Amino acid sequence: MVVIQEMVVERLHGTQEVRGSIPGLIKAIESFSPEKGTKLATFAAGYIENEILTLIDILGTEADDVSKIYESSS
Repeated sequence: MVVIQEMVVERLHGTQEVRGSIPGLIKAIESFSPEKGTKLATFAAGYIENEILTLIDILGTEADDVSKIYESSS
């Protein structure tokens, strides 16, 4: 996820990457159930990552290439 965030920061030059991930955070909060025992940060990560990947795709970067970079760094 760090690699993806760095790429978004490079492309957007500033805090737009944070604003771009807010819809994912909102979706995660709306569907989060604390009684299931999962931490909000863990639960929200997938939603936020999806929003960032969507943003990267909109900017013209191939999400598949970003995913490959992310997978190789894990």
